[in-house]
Amino acid sequence: MVLQLLALSGEEIQVELSDAQSMKDVRARVAAKLGCDAGAVLMVPSDGTEVVKDSQVVDSCGALTVINQSFDSRLIRLHIEESKQYSPRQASTLFYKTSQLLYDGNMVWERQDRQICDEMGYRGRTHDVYLSECGQLLFCRSGFLRRRGVPEYEPTKAIQIQHLLQKRGFR
Repeated sequence: MVLQLLALSGEEIQVELSDAQSMKDVRARVAAKLGCDAGAVLMVPSDGTEVVKDSQVVDSCGALTVINQSFDSRLIRLHIEESKQYSPRQASTLFYKTSQLLYDGNMVWERQDRQICDEMGYRGRTHDVYLSECGQLLFCRSGFLRRRGVPEYEPTKAIQIQHLLQKRGFR
C-alpha cells in the first residue's frame, strides 16, 4: 500500500501502515504519532476537500493531508532571550530574561523577570522553562534570587499548551 500522509506544512508524516485495514486505523496511528486524540485528526485527499470517512478502504486513497484540530506541536517554538545592562554610576548590573512560547509565529505565553547585582549581592526573580518531549506541555519553574545568587525555586508548574492555544483563540 502506498499512502502518503502530509502535514499542513507539507512535511511527510511517517507512520507504519502495513497492516492498517481502514482509515480509522490510519487515523489512530497518525494521532499516536502526533501525540493527540484520534478525534482531533482529520484527513483530506490532497486534491480534494471532503474529509475521508473512517470506513473508507485504505487502498482507495493516495495522498492525504492530515489536519490536527488540536494543534500541530511542530509549530511550537520556545524563544528565550537574556540580556544584561551594566550601570557604572550605580555599580550594578541588571539582568533580564524573557521567555516566549510561539505557535506558528504567534505569541501564546510570555514570562519576564529581572534581577539586579550590586554591592548588596543578587536579588530579583528568575525562571527556567522547557517543553515536554511530546510538545504538549510547557514546564516553568520560577524563583527568587537571594544575596549569593542561587535561585530558590518554587515547585515546577506544568502548563498544557492546548489550554494556552484555546485562550488565544486557536483550536
